[in-house]
Amino acid sequence: TNAMAKYQAASAVKEEEAYPKGKMKECQAFIDDLAKQAEADKKAKELEEKYKAALAAADVAFKADKLEDARTKYTDAVGIKPDEKYPKDQIVLIGQKLDEKAKKDADEKAKKELDAKYNAAILAADGAFKSSKYEQARTKYTEALELKAEEKYPKDQLAAIEKKLEELAKEEEEARKAKELDAQYAAVIAAADAAFKQDNFDVAKPKYNEAIVLKPKEKYPHDQLAAIDKRIAELAKKAEDDK
Repeated sequence: TNAMAKYQAASAVKEEEAYPKGKMKECQAFIDDLAKQAEADKKAKELEEKYKAALAAADVAFKADKLEDARTKYTDAVGIKPDEKYPKDQIVLIGQKLDEKAKKDADEKAKKELDAKYNAAILAADGAFKSSKYEQARTKYTEALELKAEEKYPKDQLAAIEKKLEELAKEEEEARKAKELDAQYAAVIAAADAAFKQDNFDVAKPKYNEAIVLKPKEKYPHDQLAAIDKRIAELAKKAEDDK
């Protein structure tokens, strides 16, 4: 600037002199270059500050696990300085973390849905089991086991149902046999009683014995056999008296 002033003064003294005018142009060009450099440095500084601010905000958001906000800020940083590697790497890392989080959220949602279905099946199965609706209970416990194959409880309950059904089948068979026996016994006793009333002891006696074979603990056929013996004795005495 001082040189420029001196060249201006020299030019003023001798306006026709070309040298000071040339030097003045050189000085002005130098001054213009300095101004341009100063402006470039200012812009570079502003850009650096803007980049650092975006990066700092992005890092804070990243550490706070605010991944979407962090990605936006890192993207801003890349827009400011496209050649910087760090924010690009962070954006890739965030993408991976978001994918992992999405998978984890989906897995947790699926687990909750599975648990809800399993618990509903078990609740329905337990209700049916307590009400002795074993076929319905078996269907629901099987449904629960299909949802969670590793669970022990529905397996144990299915085994308990099979045992209950076997017991019921046995009871039903015993009841059927008892009913059948009762029918046979009643038919034999009816035939024996009919013969007894007609003093047809040759028929009555075998029938009462048949009834005893069917139901050894029944008192009635034993009493009737005794009554037959008594009746035969009475008839024999009467026949003897009538001679």
